[in-house]
Amino acid sequence: MSSRKKDSALLGTIKWIARILGSLVALMVLVFGVGYAIQGSAPTGPAIIVFAFWIIGVVAAWKWEGFGGSLILANTLACTLLPYDIIWPPNPLIVFPFCGVLFCIYWLATQAKTT
Repeated sequence: MSSRKKDSALLGTIKWIARILGSLVALMVLVFGVGYAIQGSAPTGPAIIVFAFWIIGVVAAWKWEGFGGSLILANTLACTLLPYDIIWPPNPLIVFPFCGVLFCIYWLATQAKTT
């Protein structure tokens, strides 16, 4: 197998790992968000905005990897500025920045190939 085909296969794998992980976590956030809302303990306004931008970033990254990955990473950076108790639940959300990094790696690698 040629080096170019190996690179292409690796990039495809990176893209699909980011898409699958991002979609699963976004779906999980939506399911838990609906569950908490039904239970009556919905998240606060800032948390809703944070989750919305993460989900929008994942959806956008399916078409525009660079934009979506950057949106995910920018939102993650903004989350570090918010008080810890606003972002609910924090543990599984570490996957979002990981997906953002993978989307950005894929986008940067494909931009380097086209120039």
